[in-house]
Amino acid sequence: MDAMKRARSVLGVLSLLGAFSAALAEDARPANGQPGGRGLITIDTHVDIPDAYMREPRFDVGRDSVLKVDLGKMERGGLDAAFFVIFVEQGALDAAGYTRAVAVADNKYSAIEKLVAGYPGRIRLARTPTDVRRNKADGVLSALIGIENGYSLGHDLARLDAAYARGARYLGVVHVGNNDLCGSSAPDAKRGDVPDAGLSDFGAQAVARANALGMMVDISHASDACIADVLRVARAPVIASHSSARALVAHPRNLTDAQLRGIAATGGVAQAVAYKEFVKADPGRLAAEEALQKAVATTAGDTDWDSEKHGYRDDYVRGMADIDAHSPLATLDEYVAHIRHMVSVAGIGHVGIASDFDGGGEVDGWRDASETRNVAVSLRRHGFSDAQIRALWGGNLLRTWTAVEAAASKIGHAGTASTRAPSAFIATRASSAATATATATATATATATATATAAPERTVEDIVDAVVARYHLPGIAVGVIQDGRVTNVVTRGELVAGSGRKVTPDSLFKIASNSKAMTATVLARLVQAGKLRWDDPVVKHLPGFRMQDPWVTQHILVRDLLVHNSGLPEGGGDLMLWPEPNEFTRADILAGLA
Repeated sequence: MDAMKRARSVLGVLSLLGAFSAALAEDARPANGQPGGRGLITIDTHVDIPDAYMREPRFDVGRDSVLKVDLGKMERGGLDAAFFVIFVEQGALDAAGYTRAVAVADNKYSAIEKLVAGYPGRIRLARTPTDVRRNKADGVLSALIGIENGYSLGHDLARLDAAYARGARYLGVVHVGNNDLCGSSAPDAKRGDVPDAGLSDFGAQAVARANALGMMVDISHASDACIADVLRVARAPVIASHSSARALVAHPRNLTDAQLRGIAATGGVAQAVAYKEFVKADPGRLAAEEALQKAVATTAGDTDWDSEKHGYRDDYVRGMADIDAHSPLATLDEYVAHIRHMVSVAGIGHVGIASDFDGGGEVDGWRDASETRNVAVSLRRHGFSDAQIRALWGGNLLRTWTAVEAAASKIGHAGTASTRAPSAFIATRASSAATATATATATATATATATATAAPERTVEDIVDAVVARYHLPGIAVGVIQDGRVTNVVTRGELVAGSGRKVTPDSLFKIASNSKAMTATVLARLVQAGKLRWDDPVVKHLPGFRMQDPWVTQHILVRDLLVHNSGLPEGGGDLMLWPEPNEFTRADILAGLA
């Protein structure tokens, strides 16, 4: 019984039965032969793109390309969605450096826009979790955008708003070398970087603005001090888009157990990365790769290595094959060992998957996107259930992203943007659709604010319209009851954004955790009516109820369901109810408890 008293559960009999067993329940109907079953959405949170992306035939990902991630490889491997990264190499923190960084970033945004415009029947830009799910249902891939290195903002918060308008949905604060936001896990001693530097004032402003926009904040590549600062100041869940476990490989790019727990405490997710040297320490291989790169660059007549220029040359490819033969890559099983450790520390709800493909990432068994199915197969072989695989491969990221959007609705979009004039990056390069969206958002927010100042004269319709504008709601239904009589009914918008299905007075909305209070109230009325007692065993009223331990099954009481005495973890089982659609029945949920 002590174990029951120490553990926490969700409130309410129905909530408990519906939400307990996400990490345990399994759908026996696999999709396309891949573990994970129905409802699996595979999301890779970190894929790099070259500067010449979609501009040279070899980098046209609508065709068979030299890249590890192209549309054909995604389709063959079962990779549904990828965050394509706006990466800018760290440079000087001066006007010229910022100008160059902004230009490099703009070039990559334009390339992703060219991708989705060029292959609309195969891939679409996804700006929300709903977009990702809709694309999956339509049989279309999702292109998502992440920022790697906040240096590309050019020390101007207005560019963060512009990036959001173009589709960026996470901000990676730093890369290799300290920048104007925070310290890097790999400071550049040649530039005089301070080791383990924390978050700057500008960095704190960027985190706050990202939170207000509904953009995830990514601490991969950040110093330990910067990670601690971000976890302290963030007002929304935090992610690590591509980092593995430092307990297994003592690399400063990997996350400590304390950092994993800190990310989980925010409600965030740490995406384990399949980057060879972060998965397996092999100094000999690293030295051999560096020597090969230097030799290939010299043969090409260059002083410095350039992955885009030299990384696809025949002599480099042959050299890497020789290195593989003598110093084998980290394996998929070794990668899954990092996932297992991270899950043991942070919990099954706070770990995900990232490749870092085309940025150095690969392990034996998952060398490109065409081998994506191997990851789920390996996870199953290591004991992960279908529900857990669904959570790791995309469910946790989608839940975190949704929570970040919800936090933004509470924080508000209006208070932290730079007041500087828009830069050329915003004025000339944002797509017309994105610009229109940003303008409409600003107008709606201003309208809501103006309306609020005249509150005494507002009608119910005015208030509803202001709320819809302020919180960017896809739809709402409001009923006003006075003296037991419905006096006003106001409906706005759609049941699902873009569906065309209008909200009506008869629409049913799910109320999520509010059902806990309702369940407790109904139970209290049944007790008051003498139909059950708080100290009744649960099996007296639900004979099919089973926990893993037979003693617990017989002795858990109705009251235990309401006071966190179940022995199950907080939030355990949420993925059997959300995200949707899913086909779990009450019988499935009951079975999952055990």
